[in-house]
Amino acid sequence: MTTGGTTTRTSTDPAGTPAVPPPRRPQERLEHVEALRRAATHLATAQFLEGRADRSDNPVLAALLRDRARERRRRAERILVRLGVRPVRRGPPGQRC
Repeated sequence: MTTGGTTTRTSTDPAGTPAVPPPRRPQERLEHVEALRRAATHLATAQFLEGRADRSDNPVLAALLRDRARERRRRAERILVRLGVRPVRRGPPGQRC
């Protein structure tokens, strides 16, 4: 996109719509960033809990930790959906495109 002689890029999906709608007011922008931070915290916690579950020798504890990780991912997904952000699904660690 060209604006006054400068070129700006926005992330778009294949349909051509922006992946993240831009906030309009400064307060809205702050709320948007705070919500993204909360979602990122939930996702990081889920990843941590999943790792703890993988290392646990106790199957009951591992199941509990995986349940909690799933709930954290659901919370993050709800936040991202409210923001209009499409969650990115990642494969197992070590696999890159």
